[in-house]
Amino acid sequence: MSTVTEFSGFDQYRKTCSVIFGNATASQLKYLDASIELQQTALTSCDGIIANQLNWLENYFSKNKDSSSVIDAFLKT
Repeated sequence: MSTVTEFSGFDQYRKTCSVIFGNATASQLKYLDASIELQQTALTSCDGIIANQLNWLENYFSKNKDSSSVIDAFLKT
């Protein structure tokens, strides 16, 4: 009888560890997913900011033709 009790204790311990590590793994996956989403949002917003700046510069230079040569050299650099 004592052997059966020991095995059930090990089984319970195994189940408990499985639950603990399963929850930890699920939390890690949620964290990784959230961090990847944050990175994608940051890169997308940076891309949008740069696109807006380029549009602004193009509009500015189309209106001010005399200063475009200085800025053109700056942008090439």
